Amino acid sequence: MLLNTTLTPTATALTSSPNPSNFGQVVTFTATVTGRRGFYKGTPTGTVSFYDGTTNIGNSNLSGGVATFATSTLAVGKHSMTATYNGDTNFASSTSRVLYQVVRGAIVSLSPTSLNFGNQTVGIASTPQVITLTNPGNIDLTITSIQIDGTNSGDFAQTNNCPTRLNPNAYCTINVKFDPKTKGVQKASLSVKDNAPDSPQRVPLTGTGTFVLLTPTELNFGNQAVGTRSLAKKITLTNKGDAAVSITSIGIAGTDSGDFAETNNCGKQVASGGSCFIKVTFKPLAKGKRTADVSVYDNGGGSPQQAGLTGTGT
Repeated sequence: MLLNTTLTPTATALTSSPNPSNFGQVVTFTATVTGRRGFYKGTPTGTVSFYDGTTNIGNSNLSGGVATFATSTLAVGKHSMTATYNGDTNFASSTSRVLYQVVRGAIVSLSPTSLNFGNQTVGIASTPQVITLTNPGNIDLTITSIQIDGTNSGDFAQTNNCPTRLNPNAYCTINVKFDPKTKGVQKASLSVKDNAPDSPQRVPLTGTGTFVLLTPTELNFGNQAVGTRSLAKKITLTNKGDAAVSITSIGIAGTDSGDFAETNNCGKQVASGGSCFIKVTFKPLAKGKRTADVSVYDNGGGSPQQAGLTGTGT
């Protein structure tokens, strides 16, 4: 018997079932390899590699010129699938035409993926922060529920305009508020239950409750001649908690702290429901914008509380 010194050209055909498929459903890919007529008459042997785009997702052995590969992990969307026969001692390698495998499913995209409300005075609800929920999938998203979960779920609240069925590429919005009931760090999650993968999807929520309320939270001294001192502006510190707040220190901090000065009558403690005053003056040491903060160190939660200071030296 003469050895075959010329490799027989081959053709690889790829099919799949089912197509389209649903997310999580098993899809079977079948590659059939045939040799060109007029060349070596045997049956191709060896292996076939299956690709999703440029990613090799599996390899299978040929049996009778046919190789199969099954997977249930394809993501929602349109996949460009190919099969490459790797050849043997008699048959040359070949690659199939692209087969487009469509995987149907809804997808949940939440932006941002976390919310931090920072310091918030106990008993006063924060300004809402917005989460956008988008369905970039190719079927309707069925929303079962949107709610706040977690240890401190009572410190957060949500409202939304999301329908029970959200069309592909459509979006809705969820407004979340932080209304702390006590001082300290509070954590919870926004939870969305639906027909998309990884349901329920969650957005971590964090905020810090504080008894200390500073009013206002910013002072702007405007223009002030260099080396001259402004009139004083006042910040009111109020204890909104049900127990006294101990004051460790009150001072000026920040980039241009030397351009501002403060005096206060807060003492070492502020009683529940009580208030004290912090007076601030601005004496710029140089021309241009000057910034610093009043910083209050205490045991009221979220220490230090800060109020921003700005002024312009002229």
